[in-house]
Amino acid sequence: MRAVLVFAVLAVLVFGIVRSNSDPGSVLGNETALNWTLRALGSLLAVTSAFAILVRGLASESLERQFGFVLPLLAGMLLVNNHWSLALSLGAVGVALIVKEIAARRQEGQAADAPPPQ
Repeated sequence: MRAVLVFAVLAVLVFGIVRSNSDPGSVLGNETALNWTLRALGSLLAVTSAFAILVRGLASESLERQFGFVLPLLAGMLLVNNHWSLALSLGAVGVALIVKEIAARRQEGQAADAPPPQ
């Protein structure tokens, strides 16, 4: 929760700094401030996630542990540049994680219902 709060404060700070340097009635100034904020925070999120994936890879951790940072990486890249391919890959990874969780629960349920081995 603390990280989300820091992220939100950083977003407001970047938006405020960029917005304060433009004309108060300018729509273009608001759009510029929003674009800079999205790019700055998206870059921070993507770089942090990529570094975490690299560190986990160098530590020879399992792919399962490395895969946890793929969603934040794609989300950060989507904030930087909104392109359909990033949105599609983010959705595909999200759906794959949901399907994996459902399959794991189903296997646990079947294992609990099965009679004990004799």
